Amino acid sequence: MTGMKFGEVLSSLKSVPEKVREFWSRNVGFLEPVINIFLKRYGLETIDLPVLRQEQKKLETSYKHQLEVLFEVVKAAGKVSVYVLIDKTDESEKTGGNPEKTYMLLRSILQDLELLGMKGYGFKIFAWDQIYNQFREQARPDRLPQYSLSWPRKRIEELIAARVNAFSEGKVRTFSSLMDNGQKADSVIGLFANHSPRNAIRLCEKILAVQADLDNTSAKITSRAFEPGVTSAQSAT
Repeated sequence: MTGMKFGEVLSSLKSVPEKVREFWSRNVGFLEPVINIFLKRYGLETIDLPVLRQEQKKLETSYKHQLEVLFEVVKAAGKVSVYVLIDKTDESEKTGGNPEKTYMLLRSILQDLELLGMKGYGFKIFAWDQIYNQFREQARPDRLPQYSLSWPRKRIEELIAARVNAFSEGKVRTFSSLMDNGQKADSVIGLFANHSPRNAIRLCEKILAVQADLDNTSAKITSRAFEPGVTSAQSAT
C-alpha cells in the first residue's frame, strides 16, 4: 500500500485538528499562527505544518511507519497488540516445497530485527525444518527464539481420532472404527507418520483414495485398501 492510499484509508479516522491542519496546509498555509489561535480558543490541539509534511514523507517511504500508525488505530479500538501468524510458506505456488525458495519468501522478515522487535507487534512463524541451515547462516538465531515441534505417536493417534470425529459430526470416533476387520489403524498410521501430523493426514487420504478405487460404495475400509494406501503414501513421502 502506498503512502497516498494509506492516507486515504486513515482519513475517516482523523481527528478534527488533523482535518483542519490538512485543509489549512492545502489552502492557506502561511497563516498557521492564526489557525492555532482559533484552535486554542476552542480547546483544540494546535498544529504544526512541517510535522504534517514529515509524516507524509514517512508514509511514502516506510512501511514500518504505516505499521506504527496501524498500531495507533488498533489501540484506539481498545486492543493492545497485533499478532502476526505466518504458516504454510512451503506450500505456496511460488515455493513449491523448495527449501531455498521457502527461505527466500521469509528472508526479509527473519533478517529484519527492527521489524520483529516493533512495539505492539508479535510475530509467530511456523517454518519448515528444511530451511533451518539457511536461517542459521543468514539470519540471527541468537536474537530470535526458536522452538522445535515434535509429535509423539500417541498425540498423532489423538489427532487422527479428533479429525474423523469432527468431520463425521461425532458418528466416527477413531479411524480404526472404519476398518472392516477391527484393525488398529490409528496406531499403524501414528507409527508410519513419523512424528508428523501432515504425514498422518496424507496417509489417511491415501488409504481412502485406494478404497474408493477398489469399491466406492463400501461403508468400511478393507485391508486390501489399507496396506497399499500406507505403502503408496510412504513412497510419495
